[in-house]
Amino acid sequence: MVNMGYVSMFLRRNAPPEEVLAPEKVIEGCAVGTIQEDGTKTTYVIEPDGELRPSPEYLAPDRPIAQCLLGRSQRDPITLPDGTAATLEWIKPKTLHALHTVMERFNNFFPEVDGFERVPIQIESSDGLEPVLARVKQRHDSIAEVTRHYDAAALPLALLARATSGDPVDVFVSLIADGRVIKSCDGTHQERHAARRAISENRVRGCVVDAVTLHIIRRLSLEKVVVAICGPIGIVDATVLRQRQKVHELEERIDEPDVTLFYRDSQYFRHEVTPERKREMLDSLNGDIAWVGATTTVLPATGITDPGQEWKPTIDRFGSDFLDEVRAAEAADRLLLCEDRLLRGLAQLKFGLRTTWLQPVLMEAVEQRLMTRNEYLEAVVALIDCHLDFISVDSALIVESLHGARGHTLPPHFPKLAGRLGGRNADLLSHLGVALGAVAQFWRDMSLSPTLRAGAVGRILENLCRERSPATAHTILAEFFTAFGGEPRLTSYLHDWMRWHFIAPEQ
Repeated sequence: MVNMGYVSMFLRRNAPPEEVLAPEKVIEGCAVGTIQEDGTKTTYVIEPDGELRPSPEYLAPDRPIAQCLLGRSQRDPITLPDGTAATLEWIKPKTLHALHTVMERFNNFFPEVDGFERVPIQIESSDGLEPVLARVKQRHDSIAEVTRHYDAAALPLALLARATSGDPVDVFVSLIADGRVIKSCDGTHQERHAARRAISENRVRGCVVDAVTLHIIRRLSLEKVVVAICGPIGIVDATVLRQRQKVHELEERIDEPDVTLFYRDSQYFRHEVTPERKREMLDSLNGDIAWVGATTTVLPATGITDPGQEWKPTIDRFGSDFLDEVRAAEAADRLLLCEDRLLRGLAQLKFGLRTTWLQPVLMEAVEQRLMTRNEYLEAVVALIDCHLDFISVDSALIVESLHGARGHTLPPHFPKLAGRLGGRNADLLSHLGVALGAVAQFWRDMSLSPTLRAGAVGRILENLCRERSPATAHTILAEFFTAFGGEPRLTSYLHDWMRWHFIAPEQ
């Protein structure tokens, strides 16, 4: 901790001027590297404080060797007290020398610690950066492996962030950018009923919100709805500290670009964040911090329940702070509002907490007329854009996304909502009921062009039939033919759709 703390302190402060980092002559407080005629290299530190001389290489200024060195410049020849000829190879402040010593030796002294890593490079060689690039790819592969565990629903999002040394919100945003699905819920009726029951039993006593869910609430301006349905919003101290840390890091180098290397699709990329972009990020973060201060209350993460022996190896490896929101909700007897399905499951099974995610909260708000249907539509589409898995849609919502549509192009909200229908793991009867109910309403809406209505039906059928067997596709289409047998234009379109998609009629 001392070594890592020293390096981070030195690197994060404003850089000293060049004359301090590279003094022209040896003075007290300098470290000096010498090389003798036979190639022997020795380092001396001229240390005026007698209490700071842990070895013979730390010299008092009045020592004979120190006298040989003081006032000399780099590459000056000297004669040591024993008559040996030597040359000054380098001069640097003792603080900079200590930094270099720590960084050079860290991996050997503390091989079991994840922290700083020494990577050798050769600037003169055309492939001198290969060790760095290899390390970048190795980190990419490690993160990809951990992320696969999240994709397989074996890792909470908060723990994924911890395992990749990332901020939960940054990891959430990167998953979205990579097109990955956020494991928000299973999408079953029982799950939604349980969530709404938990909201009711909570009696607006308050909720505890994790960093990712808080980020969504902030970006979608849902704080009034959440407070009205769940009660006052509580967060844990780590959420605020992470935001302040980001501000601190931006402010330290606000006028300098930041450059990172990353690996993707078998290629290496260089990404630069300009000072202008950093100022935009700083303004946004300061706005978030002000909003958090005005909207939320920090609660202590002091739960009383042990999560069990099966979680002990994970906690020993990554720490237990990924459970902070769970413990805070337990201690305050509040509802846990969280978009991380696995963390909610752990909170329910091991801690006995009441839990929900955002969509059941929004459903309650609509029923209590705290949100308009259009506000709910916009919020649901935004949640879909966040790649949250199993966002529930109903017939009315799909129909509302077509209201006011003109011409022959589907409105942008419709494909997103229709895209939540179907899929390998979907509850087919439920999704089929939503689809039939929506088509029954918009097919008879003569304000919509026939082409647009046909396109909407086709999009719904494509989603219902995706990842399904031909036999299931026939079942889906049979339900449509049964429901709309009295609509000649629609049944004609259904026959055409089958032919276009190479689905042969059943014999």
